[in-house]
Amino acid sequence: MKQTSRLSELRDVLGAPTTLGDDDNRTFEEQMEDIGVEVERVKVIKPDGVVKPETIWYRGQRKSFRGLKNKISLNNGGVGIGSKIAEVLGGKGARVNIGIYKKGTEKMIAIQKSETGRLSIRQTENNSFRLSSRSLSRWLQSQGMPLGKYLVMEAKGGLLAKPVK
Repeated sequence: MKQTSRLSELRDVLGAPTTLGDDDNRTFEEQMEDIGVEVERVKVIKPDGVVKPETIWYRGQRKSFRGLKNKISLNNGGVGIGSKIAEVLGGKGARVNIGIYKKGTEKMIAIQKSETGRLSIRQTENNSFRLSSRSLSRWLQSQGMPLGKYLVMEAKGGLLAKPVK
């Protein structure tokens, strides 16, 4: 008695070839038509009048990144800083203090340039600026600051960042 694998049985039921050789002489369109896939050819007319087929690839729904500019972004890895804000604070290597400013029920992130600041601005490989500190991020979240983008405003003695809704 000959033993067959489940895969072989499935191929037999579906009428698929049992070997994966290249002995199929059908075109791509014929193969796709046989399995019920509709193939649509897109034609491009060259300047000399010759029609040439073209393949169009799916690019996804990715938005182009334009940078934070005058915003900051609080995420689990730290605080991303827009280029304009980094410039105001002194750029790469500048030392800053971060705190929470409370006015009534409203809370904002306070940022102050300081020679003795505990955090320094670093520039990433893709030329953005960050305050990379997971503990800073956790502390800001524990103080009630949500993850996301913040609009930065100048204030007496530093900057204030208000969550963008």
